[in-house]
Parts: sequence; C-alpha cells; structure tokens
Amino acid sequence: MTTKRKQKKFRVHYKNTPQKMAYNAYQQHDVLFLLGPAGTGKALTMDSRIYTPDGYKLMRNIKVGDLVCIPDGNAAPVVGVYPQGAKEIFRIEFNDGTHVDCCKEHLWQVGNICNGWKKRVVTTEYIIENYRNKHGRHPLYVEMTKPVNHTRKEFFIDPYLLGILISEGSLTNSNVVFSTADEAVLGRVGSTICEDYTVKTNGRYDHRIVKKEHSGKVNVYKRELKALGLWGKKSYDKHIPEEYLHGSIDQRIALLNGLLDGDGTIDKRNGRHIEFTTVSEELAKDLKLLVNSLGGTVRTRIKNNCFYRKDGKKVLCRKAFRCNVILPNEVGAFYLPRKARLQKARQKYFPKRYIHNVVSMGIKEAQCISVDSPDRLYLTDNYTVTHNTHCAVSFAIEDLINDPEKKKIVLTRPIVEAGESLGYLPGDFHEKVNPHMMPFFDIIDGLIDKETDQYRFVQESIEIVPLAYMRGRTFNDAVCIFDEAQNATYMQLKLFLSRFQEGSKLIITGDPLQSDLAHKETIDLVNVVHRLEKLKGIGIIQFKKDSIIRHPLVGEILESLEE
Repeated sequence: MTTKRKQKKFRVHYKNTPQKMAYNAYQQHDVLFLLGPAGTGKALTMDSRIYTPDGYKLMRNIKVGDLVCIPDGNAAPVVGVYPQGAKEIFRIEFNDGTHVDCCKEHLWQVGNICNGWKKRVVTTEYIIENYRNKHGRHPLYVEMTKPVNHTRKEFFIDPYLLGILISEGSLTNSNVVFSTADEAVLGRVGSTICEDYTVKTNGRYDHRIVKKEHSGKVNVYKRELKALGLWGKKSYDKHIPEEYLHGSIDQRIALLNGLLDGDGTIDKRNGRHIEFTTVSEELAKDLKLLVNSLGGTVRTRIKNNCFYRKDGKKVLCRKAFRCNVILPNEVGAFYLPRKARLQKARQKYFPKRYIHNVVSMGIKEAQCISVDSPDRLYLTDNYTVTHNTHCAVSFAIEDLINDPEKKKIVLTRPIVEAGESLGYLPGDFHEKVNPHMMPFFDIIDGLIDKETDQYRFVQESIEIVPLAYMRGRTFNDAVCIFDEAQNATYMQLKLFLSRFQEGSKLIITGDPLQSDLAHKETIDLVNVVHRLEKLKGIGIIQFKKDSIIRHPLVGEILESLEE
C-alpha cells in the first residue's frame, strides 16, 4: 500500500467566498453541515437549450419533474430549479463553432493535450486563465456525449428518404425528384415509400416518386414536404426539419446516412475523413446539430469563389459550406455500400471539443437545475456536457493525505429511496452500490492525477458503507461523508451521527429546500439545522447565506434530534 510519507501535500483550492467559509468551518469543527442546492452558483443563462427526450426546452421553461438528457444518452428527471439572479456570464467558444454561456463558477471536466490527455474538474475562471498556453496552443478540451436517446417519432417520410431528398432532391418541380446512380439507394428508397407509390426513372440518374395509378390527387410526398417547409426550396434554402433532429437514435442515423450517401464523401486513403458539402448555411448548421446529438463533431469551412465549367468557361456560383464530420465508432456514416466499406474505426482522435476562446457577455439572468442521476450531469447547448462536484470530497482528501492520524475516508448516501434495503437491488454488493457512488469517484478523478501515488493511496483508503450496512460500525480516525442527506430519514441521520469517535470528522451535505422523494419520513434539513445550531461545536454552512459555526457531541446531537 502507498504510504503517506511518500505523498506531497494536497491543498484545497476553493473557488468563491462560501467555499472558503466552508473550508474554514471544516478546519475548526468535527461535524460540518454543508447545505445548499446541487450545483449552487454553477448557472447557465435563461436562454440556454436544455435537451429533453422530445427535443429541447429553454432553461427558463424547465420545471421540476421534466425529463432532461444526460451524457450516457438516457434521460433523468429534474428535481430542483434554482434561479441565480443576475450574474456575469462568459461564453465558452469551442473549435467546432459551438458555445455555451455560463457563470464564472461553472464547473467543467476538461482534458489537456499537453499533460498526457489527463482530465480534471476546473471552473470557468480556470479556463479563462489557461485556455491558451504560452505557445499559443489551445490544449483544453471536453468530451462529447454518447448518442442521445430522443423519443422515437412517427414520420410519414422515412428519415433516410428525407436525407436523400434534401441532399439530392429537386423540390421546385411539379414532381418529387431525386438523383442517384446507385442501385442500393434506389432499393432503400423503394422500401420506404407507400405501397401505392413507386419510383420511376427518367433518363439515367433522375428518379420520380409517383403514384402507381393516376388519381388526380396531390402527391402525398409533395404535400408532406410542403408541411415540413421544404417544398419549393432551392439548394441554398434547404434545411432539416426540427422534428427530424429529435427522432430516435436509429432515425437520426438513417437521416445522416441519407444526407451523406447523397452529398457526403470519404477519403479512400485513411477511411476516416468524412465531408459533407452544401451551399445552404442553414443545412450546414442543422447537420452539425444532428452529428452532435450522435456524439460527434463537425468543423465547417466556407469556400468562396466556387465555380463550375460550362463550355470550357468558369461560371461562378454560391459559396460552399464544407463540413468535416467526426463520428464515434458506433455510428456508421453511410448506408451506401461503396462508401460504408471505406469507413474505418478510429484508434485515436475521437470526437472532442477544444476550447478556443472565452468572451464576457455581460450581466444576464441565470439559473441552475438539479438532475436525479448519479453524476448530476445534463446536456445543454449543442449537446455539450458540463460538470458538478462537492466541496466535501476535497476537504476529506486534504485531511487524509496531510494528517498522519487520518486512516480512511468513509462514503455513504441514501440508495434508491430512504430506508430501502440493498437486498432488493439487483446484482452483488458492488453492483448494487457502485452506480450510486460514482459521483464520488468522478470528483476524485478530477482532483488528483491518476498516475500518482496520491491517487492510488486515496483509492486504497476509501471505504463505501451503505446506510443499510452501517449499524454496529464505529469509525475511528476517519473522515465520514454523508451525501444527499435530504433523501434520508431521521433515524438514518441519527445512525450516521452516532458512528464516529475521537479523531474522526463528519460532513453532511444536502439541499434543505427539496427532496428527491415523496416520503413522509424523509428528513427536514431546515428543521435539523434549527435544532442543532445552538449546540457548541457544530459547523453549519448555508451556501449563499450567512454561515453559522458551532460544535456538537454525539449525545447532544441524538438528544436534539429526538422526535
């Protein structure tokens, strides 16, 4: 086991005045309550897009109970909405042309190409100071989301067919026409249209979608394209209808396949350089959003002075938007076999967003939300992943590394619902517990370099003790953290507070204004604070409010919490 004698000192770097107050309170007391909503101060603007299974909502319209998309591709309910008032807002600009507007305290999990791609959790303030290094490079990046599971939609026009019509279709004639020389595309299109319609070929490359028998009625595909706002659009006016951008994963991949089978290319030499070209700026933006939702990135270059030759002469035409597409390996770019077989899996240079610039946007109204998922993360503008963390873990790590008397960190939190036994959860002990404890390990990964002795020592010194297994235990010379206390019962909190002896410290975190559970026995943290604040020796920090610092004994705590 790694010993403390080999460790260099670890120091907590607090980001604002409330965190400094909490750090000082922890140094002075044996029991510390850290109260405040998850993500306190880590706010986005009211106009930020928050993605849901059915599309997106503006931050200003998010309500408790709404489902929002999270980075593993699934969705989780919002359990708290916390207006932050007017704050200075900074725009984080990425190399793919996307951006996120957030406050100075907002947290990000970033990697750095100049330190072996290692990741850490940093504030916007850190990014402002370090997004460009002394050599003029931009070393900081954020990872992309997994493909997002939007709800499957009922579309009259199949997504693949729509992709072909957008990329290769002529939507200004009397007929629904598209061009292709590939039998595979014709076969796929033919399999998606209604039984009473067929594909008829005019000449060598042009094809019409028409009724098998003339009826005199309007072509239903023409009618649907009108409803989608596409009929009559020339190549420079085309776009992807918004509802198609929020279809299921397979629907969005089919749409992407149709677009790239039509106007996409792939480098035959390396099988990874994929490009889509269009003269529609709106379509280029929509393609980027589509690829972002599948976990990929798009960098767009504008080519001016475009031309084609007619009768040996140059004819100038519109500027072109050349979209360089990078996709995760699980997403196939093409359906067309002659293109699909060229695509090779990436071994490096996976989709990432590099931080290119930071700009102050002035004072704006802002808001943060709390999401009921293990890591509390959700997706905002352009499917960008942001991060959250806890002061408690950094306090515990500093004490463990720097104090020779501290032997371990004990972690616990209510699992699934207050009072439920782990025996009813699936899997063995570790499978039951690990998903609920992952936020702790994410925080540790962001605070300490994984390649160091410090990291190994901290990992070896952590003990996870679910509440259901805590009875009968006593913790000596430990830092014990009780997370998400608002989801516990009085009996569970009293059990935790009676487990420590000399040489140990306790940290209890939670949001006194909300519980994730509708349970009559769930603890009322406001009442707990009111009953404990008069005891000498207890530390209570209410983020964004004045701190109250005193101190407890185990017996007095239990007496104060008696029903």
